[in-house]
Amino acid sequence: MSAVQLLWKLPAAGSCVIFNTPPVLIDGGHVMFGQSQRGLASRNRRCCIKRLALLCLLPTCFLMAQDANLGEKRHALRYGALASMTLHVVDSRTNAVQDADVSLNFVFHDDTGTIAFGRSDQDGRFTVQQRCTGPVEYSAEKPGYYRTDGEFDFYKPLEPCVADGRWLPWNPQITVLLKEKRKPTPMFAKSGRVTFPEQDKRIGYDFMLGDFLPPYGRGRYADLVFEYSFVPGKSGHYADFTRQLHITTSGGNDGLMMLDADPLTEMISAYEAPEEGYVKELKLLRVRTPTNIVEEIVFPKDKYIIFRSRTMMDDNGTITNAHYGKIYGPLSYGGSLQNTNGFSADLTSYINPTPNSRNIEFDVSKNLFGWRFRVTRP
Repeated sequence: MSAVQLLWKLPAAGSCVIFNTPPVLIDGGHVMFGQSQRGLASRNRRCCIKRLALLCLLPTCFLMAQDANLGEKRHALRYGALASMTLHVVDSRTNAVQDADVSLNFVFHDDTGTIAFGRSDQDGRFTVQQRCTGPVEYSAEKPGYYRTDGEFDFYKPLEPCVADGRWLPWNPQITVLLKEKRKPTPMFAKSGRVTFPEQDKRIGYDFMLGDFLPPYGRGRYADLVFEYSFVPGKSGHYADFTRQLHITTSGGNDGLMMLDADPLTEMISAYEAPEEGYVKELKLLRVRTPTNIVEEIVFPKDKYIIFRSRTMMDDNGTITNAHYGKIYGPLSYGGSLQNTNGFSADLTSYINPTPNSRNIEFDVSKNLFGWRFRVTRP
């Protein structure tokens, strides 16, 4: 039976099938560890090589003074050590997920590695032992759930992490969040670089029409307002500047908030927008000199924004109409090559067109902008 056939003939829950995977040449490029979906394998192998080189180059007396575990670490980084891991697959309500398809990629610093495949048992657990040089990549998926990918690294500099040919801690329990699909809904979703026409001006953006407000576009309502400024430093050096992106709401009852993402899952946001806790503005900032960064406020990839717009309230302060959306990080911004008078920003935005629905779980097969705007993250 071929390896491809074996991939589809999964074992009983809680057990595993293990494949040793030599490099495969495809279109002139090396592809290792076939289940790695996020490009982690190559980076992890490079990390292993760098670690081994560092341990070999630095003076042994210095390293021994800092790390009594040096000899075993060197051996483990070069030849591998036995690792044991247990994945505990749970849903967003912490219930165990049985029969999830799981894989663990035990990475080596050279062009070989080992992948273990299997299914979680009735407690949502899957345990496997295999040799590696530190990093282990894992994934879990099941119909009706959003896929999760992650990694765990046994190597710890200047800490005991290997003993008697085994990586420590022995058999760590890794909780894997497998978020269930609840009510995916059609939304207006776009992802890409947006070029704003001017700097030092408040420019409204309509997320339902995907356009600026007049006089720059045909938008009708400013779901959010963007204002960018760039001030060169006194030295005249290209790396001496202050730049700022100010994001505000336009309506008196609108709001936004920044939240922590679930970065390992496909569905990194909450299912629903909160009812309260919104603020009126968000400022991104970078102040630097030619030699260092003085101050920086960023919108990183492990964050996301939820916004409420087009908000109307009655005399009692009860919301009678509102639309909810989200923006995924990272949001990078700066000067524009297409328009030197303007600026550009990377935006991955979603907005639910249904009034008063706080559902922000996007159905990737039903983008209301049509097939031309393919957004793959829910």
